[in-house]
Amino acid sequence: MRRRIDQYLTGVALLLAPVASVFAGGLPAIQLPPIYVAETADPDTLAQADAASAGLVTSEQIENRPLSRPAEVLEVVPGLIATQHSGDGKANQYFLRGFNLDHGTDLSASVDGVPNNLRTHGHGQGYNDLNGLIPELIDTIEYRKGPYYAEDGDFSSAGAVRIRYKDQLDNDFYLLSGGEHGYGRGLLAASGDGAGGNWLGAVDLGVYDGPWKKPQDEHKASLLLRHRRGDDERGLQFNVAAYDSRWDASDQIPQRAVTQGLVDTFDQIDPDLGGDTSRYTASLRYHAPLAAGGCW
Repeated sequence: MRRRIDQYLTGVALLLAPVASVFAGGLPAIQLPPIYVAETADPDTLAQADAASAGLVTSEQIENRPLSRPAEVLEVVPGLIATQHSGDGKANQYFLRGFNLDHGTDLSASVDGVPNNLRTHGHGQGYNDLNGLIPELIDTIEYRKGPYYAEDGDFSSAGAVRIRYKDQLDNDFYLLSGGEHGYGRGLLAASGDGAGGNWLGAVDLGVYDGPWKKPQDEHKASLLLRHRRGDDERGLQFNVAAYDSRWDASDQIPQRAVTQGLVDTFDQIDPDLGGDTSRYTASLRYHAPLAAGGCW
């Protein structure tokens, strides 16, 4: 038994000998970049959740997600999917926990406290068009799933999301991007102090043709202006937002038409489909402590 072990160790030594000689030959070492792993004690930089059906997502997590369209930012909510059809200017098709919520009928959404669902619309009550969002300016997304929260009101039978923009930027910035199929985007955002408080402004412009045989020819613009004064105990905030978009849509086509060779995958049946949409909002929010405690 001892002889067998000695033979095994000798064989291992012979196998390792060439490896040792390689390192002894003076080959240049490759210096890998350091990887830093840090723990933060600030709970505000992490997602917070009181239960599996509710939570808060921060801007740090949103920044790490690739987005092909603005409303996809809602996919930070576990179990929520935002798809699209009929052109990039139409409200997304939402799914939550496997249920089809159409264009937002059962998903309540608000941006800085302003309800986003339209009470009446040709595509159903609760039409929820979030294509005017500027994802880079989002501070937090608070989500609630299920029909358990009466304060969320109409259109929240499946869930609700509350989107809040930042009050101020760490740094002013601009973004220019382009891609295939006529994609282009330009974003300019800045903030500062003035008029007794702080202000933030942003302009977001975009164009996109898409892969379709008939170009989508989308042109969109989003504008955000806000001014805030006061502090966390007592303060006033004024917001103005505008969004405008127009596009042509190839929409859905029947499979049998593709199979029979009447149209190809990126063709259309009705060449007159498309849209022109706009949304303009202004809001004023004031908060102050109550005499009996609390805040309103």
